[in-house]
Amino acid sequence: MLQASPGHPREGHGRAEAPPGADPAQPGDTPLERGQHAQAEALFRRALAIHEETWGSDHVEVATSLDCLVKVCNAQGKREEAKQLEARALAIWDKEATASRAKR
Repeated sequence: MLQASPGHPREGHGRAEAPPGADPAQPGDTPLERGQHAQAEALFRRALAIHEETWGSDHVEVATSLDCLVKVCNAQGKREEAKQLEARALAIWDKEATASRAKR
């Protein structure tokens, strides 16, 4: 199982730690940035499934995974699928924002 860095607020909740020597902010370090769209899509779909199973289908982490898939689908020319995924992500974020405002 992927683990967060020690002390990370989500430690033990499936966040990946960057490999030794890798700069996570360095462009070209992900399959999507390297143009490996099929590999990126597979990884993001796996992350989406894990997030849905872990947190439920309407959690903000799911929206983030959906947003990553939107980028891959757009890069692959899958515009209609990207629109559907984006709409789902936006609905989750809107629901979260509404809930946050209601708590104030």
